[in-house]
Amino acid sequence: AARAGVDLILIETFNDSMETKAAVLAAKEVCDLPIFVTNVYDSTGRLMTGATPEAMIAMLEGLDVDVLGMNCSLGPEQMLPLVERFTAPTSLPILISPNAGLPVVRDGKTMYDVDAAQFAALMQQMAQKGACLLGGCCGTTPEYIKQTIAQTAHVPTHCQSKKMKLWFLRIHMQ
Repeated sequence: AARAGVDLILIETFNDSMETKAAVLAAKEVCDLPIFVTNVYDSTGRLMTGATPEAMIAMLEGLDVDVLGMNCSLGPEQMLPLVERFTAPTSLPILISPNAGLPVVRDGKTMYDVDAAQFAALMQQMAQKGACLLGGCCGTTPEYIKQTIAQTAHVPTHCQSKKMKLWFLRIHMQ
């Protein structure tokens, strides 16, 4: 994978702890690239199979992943209260990638209830709480990311990983 130009392995949108573990172990068997893992939590902070962020952090740290966090299933407003459950028990970099709010169906079309400005303001709060890698999932567009960058550019990073800074330097130099 690295010879083909891949920078990292992203394991995302898993809602089962054992499937997450299997994916991490499979990635480690075939390469030595950095591994980023995000799971899908509900509004109570549990995976579909019941695991909490704290349980997933313990497991993923034991598997020596490089970055962990959550994506999809919730909008930034619903994810915001969960961020500290990720930042408190670990020093690993935290990746947060919410949807553009919660989906609603209007005239037969799926829409999301958070606009780019609202999204960026909530992402700024997540950065202030310690999330250091921010993205967007379902319903987001380049405008959401552009506004998130503008809103968070002044927020000091909580990522202390020298290894991670080297990865991003390598990615941006290519």
